[in-house]
Amino acid sequence: MYYLLTWDAELMLKYHRKLIDIHSKERSLDNLRKGEKIHLEIENIRKNSYKFNYYLFKMLMPGLKSMSVKDFDHYVKISLAQTAMQIEKYYLKNRKYPDTLKELSNYKNLLLDPYSEKPFLYKKINNKSYKLYSIGRNLIDDGGVPITLNKNKDQDIVFFINKE
Repeated sequence: MYYLLTWDAELMLKYHRKLIDIHSKERSLDNLRKGEKIHLEIENIRKNSYKFNYYLFKMLMPGLKSMSVKDFDHYVKISLAQTAMQIEKYYLKNRKYPDTLKELSNYKNLLLDPYSEKPFLYKKINNKSYKLYSIGRNLIDDGGVPITLNKNKDQDIVFFINKE
């Protein structure tokens, strides 16, 4: 039994180290894909190993996938908030929202959407409101429809401002 738990712990540490290595680097679509490959390896071990082999591994490792995805999504939300601050600075100076993000003085320095590796998408609704959003995990522009409205976890990640 001791040897089984030792192998279990060694395998868990191996995959934890791989995931930590990816998460300690820049968050990019490429690193997200590398993380997904590791999660597929974990799932294959979980499904294809003998019933009593890697018992702890099979129980504990699947939870890391949701942690990885949430970490990436939180990074996107922070990046959206930082970009929204630049839009708000523009608003304070000009008393209106920009028609496009290119109107911002620091456009070239804005953070990119890690999912598309392009600038975040921006839609000015009127002079008092706008949507700033990421294409999200499905890598499709869903028009800035937030996850909570569609109940689909792969929809756009939206930062909505309405001053009316």
